[in-house]
Amino acid sequence: MSKKAVLLIFALFLFVGCIQKIERPSRIDPSRYFPLNVGDEYIYNGEVRKVVTSNDIEHLFTRTFLDSTGNVIRREDVIKTDDGIMLKSRFSVSSKIPIINFDPPLPYSPRTSLIGDTLLLTTVEIRADSINSHLRAQVKYEIMAIDTVWTPSGNFPDCIKIKMIYRLLDKAESSFIDGETILWFARDIGIVKYESPLESGELLQATVAGKSYP
Repeated sequence: MSKKAVLLIFALFLFVGCIQKIERPSRIDPSRYFPLNVGDEYIYNGEVRKVVTSNDIEHLFTRTFLDSTGNVIRREDVIKTDDGIMLKSRFSVSSKIPIINFDPPLPYSPRTSLIGDTLLLTTVEIRADSINSHLRAQVKYEIMAIDTVWTPSGNFPDCIKIKMIYRLLDKAESSFIDGETILWFARDIGIVKYESPLESGELLQATVAGKSYP
């Protein structure tokens, strides 16, 4: 083997090694940043006051959102998969908003910790209305930063800040979800801060897998 060939193989080996070193730290276990356990409870200081996890049916969980008076705002069915936590359906107590199912389900947890990582996908929004509407929607996800988040419940280092932009592709239809949502995920806890066009809040306290914060 020529000297040139040996040098080329060596350079290729170093290049692959560098790629592996860069990629390995960005890979995460999504369930560590979005724990799902029956009985998990989150208290926030925003429009959504409490979120409670219930019902474990073949990795399908229900998350119930309540306001400051204890009234239910909405429920979400999320499913735990090898690719992360996915939003399967959303039910609002408002009579003006039908039950919405997503096919395929929408990613609901960070996939990596690589800043700038993006994901663009299309789903079908299936509405439980009088005509069983099927509407195509596009969702864009972006890892914006790795932040330290200060909340009334304490400080959470290395939170993954993710932005989700949801929009219907059929502009003739009105949307119940359109807009930009930003979520901060803390390891082993979940969402410690959220911002959307209609809601925002920070974590006051939580019970996750039997452990209390703060």
